[in-house]
Amino acid sequence: MIKPVTVLEKALLFWEDQQFLYGAALQIKKARGEDVTYPTGGPTVYWSEFRTYLQNAVLDKSNDIADKFGLDTYIDATNDHDYFTGMTAFSLYMWAKSSRRVFRMEHDLQLLLEATSLEGVTIGDIRFPFESFLVEFEEPFKDENYRYFNHILITSLDLDDGRVCIEFVLFANTLFPYVAFSPMEKAELTKAIVRKKWDRATTLALKLQARHPRAPGALFSSIPLEPDKLLSDAFKQMEGDNPEPTHYAFTAALRATIGMCMYMRTLPSSTHLISPWEKTYKVLTPRGKAVSDDAQVCSVYSSFKLSVREKEVF
Repeated sequence: MIKPVTVLEKALLFWEDQQFLYGAALQIKKARGEDVTYPTGGPTVYWSEFRTYLQNAVLDKSNDIADKFGLDTYIDATNDHDYFTGMTAFSLYMWAKSSRRVFRMEHDLQLLLEATSLEGVTIGDIRFPFESFLVEFEEPFKDENYRYFNHILITSLDLDDGRVCIEFVLFANTLFPYVAFSPMEKAELTKAIVRKKWDRATTLALKLQARHPRAPGALFSSIPLEPDKLLSDAFKQMEGDNPEPTHYAFTAALRATIGMCMYMRTLPSSTHLISPWEKTYKVLTPRGKAVSDDAQVCSVYSSFKLSVREKEVF
């Protein structure tokens, strides 16, 4: 057994609390006759069932999201309130049902892959090992806002119009100190709403909201799977679509991930540079079983070891 994967559980805890707060705010605003800007269905109603849904997701190779994933239940596809609501739930589901795999990248390999040119490489040259998988970097990437990112979740999916898209979720380390709402806190707010004590409910909701940061510490982007398109052009398009100053963190993490996938394909089937898959220790969570308790992890190492001086140059 090896160290647990905590980032996915932290993301799920944040998402659950977010949907609980949205649902509470919706009821309070409706009771007061105020305009509602929060999502009005889907996850705000059924959020408490999603954890069990993830745990019961069957590992298979199909990518039929319409039949196997209740979009109307856990994602409000028409809602633009925030991207975290939909993308986190969907990506966690795809990871749970298609692989539950995590690659841990050694720092030497990470540095070498960051410096490796992908000039001339097309999107069609990429072969991901699973439909969805998590990569954990030994050394975090830093963006221009001085946020640090150690994990990227990759998901490839078939769209309704026949196109294929690759979605990326880059998790910031600011997720780790997040403390989830306690059962008592949620029960107290729920009781105030049921009893229609709206002043009390508003006070409790604002108190919880103060503990729940608006920015969840995750960045999102995507690349349409156009086989002949150069990766360098896709990176430029992705940066142009992203108004935040997060270009370096995104492209560096994605470059290292794509490089890792191509690197692993060059290695023999039996190699010491890729460790066997191992189960992890369970994640301590206040809500039963953690989403990543069934994860399997392997480490990927560089065939070339860098000296201290070489690491400083990189």
